[in-house]
Amino acid sequence: MENRITKVSDIFGYVFDDKMRCIEALQMDGQPLYLDGSWVNVPKNNRLAVLGDAILDATLCKLWYRASDAYGPRPARDWSSARNEVLGNGALYVRGESLGLGPLILVNLGHGNGPVSPKMMATTFEAMFGAIYMDGGEEAVLKTVKYLGLDNHPSLMVT
Repeated sequence: MENRITKVSDIFGYVFDDKMRCIEALQMDGQPLYLDGSWVNVPKNNRLAVLGDAILDATLCKLWYRASDAYGPRPARDWSSARNEVLGNGALYVRGESLGLGPLILVNLGHGNGPVSPKMMATTFEAMFGAIYMDGGEEAVLKTVKYLGLDNHPSLMVT
């Protein structure tokens, strides 16, 4: 499990103080896990995903609010576009796949070794941000957003 946590840290550029938060974010199954010589109940990642979705929205919305171009502040329609293009499930799936997150996700044994579904990837990606927020706060989320380049959308920049 430590290997998974290290790989997640490499992918997200964030080192967890509470390693169980990272494991919970990876946990799609909700079944007990054998950790350090005993079985441990680790909750399914869906609650962290809800939190991660909200904190990603808030973090990127702040960036949009501060963004401007030669004509002034970005209009509200730019936020809708940026949100869908950066935080939509399809975008999160593509991002997670490109980062190599899929093989780290803890899935039901009946799932086999095949690739995770787009929904599972998007949920886990959001859950990672929920875990980062719970572990390190808003500043850690913002640093991770920047590390991953999620802020590199024209509607989120000052130009």
